[in-house]
Amino acid sequence: MTNLAKAGGAFVLLGIVAGCRPAPVPAALDPATRAAIADTVRTVSDAMIVAMRARQIDSVLAYYGKETAYVGNGEIGDWTAIVRGAPPRYATYTKVE
Repeated sequence: MTNLAKAGGAFVLLGIVAGCRPAPVPAALDPATRAAIADTVRTVSDAMIVAMRARQIDSVLAYYGKETAYVGNGEIGDWTAIVRGAPPRYATYTKVE
């Protein structure tokens, strides 16, 4: 390949890259929207903790969906593993916060 061909390829690549534009950055949320989201997260989290403390496994699992994956304690599990592993795991909990 000649130096001219290499240079031409570089110019084409440069032209393609120069034509790319980054995705637009979403605007920051206003304080009221941020507060509303935080309130929702807090409310749902508190309800989930109540279900966890009561060992209501079905209620806890209802907060998740079949696309959920469990990652923790050196394990990675899919939905079937989560459903199978929840009852014995919750039986050993002594404190839920």
